Amino acid sequence: MLSLKENDMFELGDTSYITLDSTKYKNDEYIFVNELDKNEEPTKKFLAFKIVGDKLVEEKDEKVMRNILPVFSTNMNKKLQVIYEQVLNMKEGN
Repeated sequence: MLSLKENDMFELGDTSYITLDSTKYKNDEYIFVNELDKNEEPTKKFLAFKIVGDKLVEEKDEKVMRNILPVFSTNMNKKLQVIYEQVLNMKEGN
């Protein structure tokens, strides 16, 4: 079984990605990724992949996406809140 965790970078075909989050839905594992450009900088393209054994399959099923995207969104908002609080603490000298 393929195992990718947050901040792992990987290539699929000629495209590089970075893993932002993962979740399970109906016993399947999904990862939320950001496509990277040729300089390994983030782009505005985000995708969800289903882990199937040792392969990644881009998830396009609308029903599945309606269930997993809110999870990814909530998790990303929590991470952004932590970063925001760290920046505030740095500015305050804590």
